[in-house]
Amino acid sequence: MEPYSAAEIGGCTTVPINYRLAGPEIAYILGDSQPKVLIVEHELLARLDEQTLRRLDHVVTLVADGPGVS
Repeated sequence: MEPYSAAEIGGCTTVPINYRLAGPEIAYILGDSQPKVLIVEHELLARLDEQTLRRLDHVVTLVADGPGVS
């Protein structure tokens, strides 16, 4: 099941992020939306700097998908 469908069935709100955005734009959206679960592909995660990743302390679960992710 795709993540968007699973979130809707579970009654969650999704905040899709355009993969064409730059790191600072993605960081703003993540800070503003305060997600508890972040489902992200490794390419998108690689665009975020270390400082932004440290500020994601409100994320309870981080699910990354892609090569090298276990």
